[in-house]
Amino acid sequence: MLDDDTGTCVVDPDGATVITEQRDRWYGRTGRWSGPPPKAGWRRWAGGRYRFTERRLARARPLFALGWFRTEGGAGSDFNTADEVRETLAGWKRDPEALARFDTDGDGEVDLVEWEAARRAAEDEVREAQLARALLPGVNVLGKPPRHVGRPFLLSALSQERLTRRFRGYAFALLAGFLLSGGAVAYLVGARYASGL
Repeated sequence: MLDDDTGTCVVDPDGATVITEQRDRWYGRTGRWSGPPPKAGWRRWAGGRYRFTERRLARARPLFALGWFRTEGGAGSDFNTADEVRETLAGWKRDPEALARFDTDGDGEVDLVEWEAARRAAEDEVREAQLARALLPGVNVLGKPPRHVGRPFLLSALSQERLTRRFRGYAFALLAGFLLSGGAVAYLVGARYASGL
């Protein structure tokens, strides 16, 4: 749950890049670990070829979150009445007692006129349910953006300023590596052609 001056928001961390300050690392004898990490000291490193790393976002600490914000439920919901009516009617078809209430002539079958009455009743029932759902408060959710949007989803214990400095440093290091590699390739290609002449 993310809480700030504007309100609260549920964070769905699935698919996020998570950057934390707290990290625990320990070793175990099996590939599965249950329970909390061992206390500091020799047990953390004692025997075992399986390394476990746990990164945590601390509760009640500042969180920088960048992702896709949406409100689910409430008055802003998009209701698909046709689909909901179709699902309601399908449920009634599977339940003979529910369908029997529309057999007004008592012949054991629902004819076209009776089916139209069933469809209208299903539509009324769906609209009442939609109205009840629309009156409920919406839930704000921050999650992974849709694939076609192409935006990042980031959860960080670091502030926006620290993240900016970190990523700027990464970008400069990658650019320097690219330029050095390009210069080395150009030098080697030039040396090869110069020795061949």
